Formats: sequence, structure tokens, C-alpha cells
Amino acid sequence: HFLHRALLHSKWEEAIELILKPREGGTEGAVSACRDYWWKTRDAKGALEMMPRRNMSKDIEGRLLEGLVKNGKDLVGALSNIPRNTRLMYVHSYQSFIWNNIVSRRLQEYGFQPIAGDLVLEEREAKVLTEEDLGNYTIHDVVFPLFGYDVIYPKHKAEEWYREMLSVDQLDMDNIRHKVKDYSLSGAYRKIIVKPTNCKWQVCYKVQSCRIPLMLTDKDVLDGKEAPLASSEGKMKALKVEFTLPPSTYATMALREILKTDTSSGHQALLNTQ
Repeated sequence: HFLHRALLHSKWEEAIELILKPREGGTEGAVSACRDYWWKTRDAKGALEMMPRRNMSKDIEGRLLEGLVKNGKDLVGALSNIPRNTRLMYVHSYQSFIWNNIVSRRLQEYGFQPIAGDLVLEEREAKVLTEEDLGNYTIHDVVFPLFGYDVIYPKHKAEEWYREMLSVDQLDMDNIRHKVKDYSLSGAYRKIIVKPTNCKWQVCYKVQSCRIPLMLTDKDVLDGKEAPLASSEGKMKALKVEFTLPPSTYATMALREILKTDTSSGHQALLNTQ
């Protein structure tokens, strides 16, 4: 949570420290030793020499230490040695965090119907709905913005909600451009409710254990494995669900709404022990 704020506020030294500082409860090993050494000495070259070569090209720590050695006091350049997609992930995840909170509040306060002030896309341009427009749209047409300098915001209380959440991290919604292009967020629009398409489901067969595979993976097919056989003696039913979702939407969330169950990693890991 703190790393995105450091990047958006151009606090490069703080961002580097957040990536390289030792982790509480971290596992023992070469990467952990590199973190500890750098934190105590700020010797990037020495820490990099401690890094196993197999880790240097793939670990964020190795790429950042390499960048510090190459770029010296140019901290922006040092951070740029981390792959761009990884760096953008930090700030994009913050955009998603804000969006998720705002949309949840919108649905809780206004329900599952379009209201005046909501946004829809027409020919890729955002349009603010008026009272007269409401009969022409459903909740599946409504979009909310990922915050940025090139989007507009809903014209109701949600606009202030964006402003309030960003102000917690000392960010000004009206002045969000960044002098470093990679961290200058233009924003985008996402539908607040997505309806899956190409939906199919069937109760396949009964199983004795939830650990039994229900279908073949692509690798199984290539390996010539046979499909699991149906059984009439199992104590549990197996449900097979197929559907299509657009980019930036997640099957785990769709299944959560169908099954009304906790899809968090912690809960799912607990199920594996049962």
C-alpha cells in the first residue's frame, strides 16, 4: 500500500527502501541476506554480489540492485531497471483498490439500477446519464473510472468519494499527472457489473473426494490422459461450469457470486487441508 504512494509522490528513495528492506518473518536464504546487508550498509554492489545468479534476472530485488549499481544517484533510472509491467502493477493495483471501494459503495447506496449522474460509454466516450436517459440503459451499461487525468467522474456523491479516498494518500484528483511518464495515470473505464456470456453448466458425476480432478487440463490432453469417469457412488456432486468473461474481470469473483462462498486465498488454502 505504501509503495504506490511513494512512486506517485516521486519519493524514489522511499520506494527503493520499501522494496529492499528486510521482511518481518521473512524466510532465510540468499535474497533475505541481500536485503539485510543492503539495509545495514546501503552497498548495492556488495548486495548484488551476494545475490545468486539465477535470481538476478527474475527477482525484483536483483533487478533493482543492478539498477542502483548502474545508475548511481539516478534513482528513477535505478527503479526503471525493474521491468515496466512490474512497476506499473504497483500503481495499477492502487487504481483498482480505489475503484473496488467506490463501486462497492455505489451499489450499497444506490442499488442495482442506473441513476442520474452515472456514466456509460457511447462510441468509447463517457456520457453522464440524465433522468431522461435512465429507461435506455441497465446496470450492465454503467461504468466507473479508474482514476486518472483523462477521465470524467460520476456526477453524484461518488465523485466526492473518489476525492476523499485519494486525499487520504495526499493525492489531488484534479492534479494527477506525473512528471515521469510511467507513473502518469491517464485512467480508464470499467463496467461496474459484468454479465458472463456463453454460460453452460452440468452436474457431471458424483465424487468421493474434492481432490479428484473434474476435467482434463490442456497438458493432460497433450499427454493423452483419459477423462475422469462418472460414478454413481460418490458422496458429493460435481458441478461443471463454463462461461466467458471480458478482460479485467475474474472467474473467481463470478464463482463467489454463484456459490456465495469465500474465495480469498486464505480460505481456499484452508479447504485444501480438509
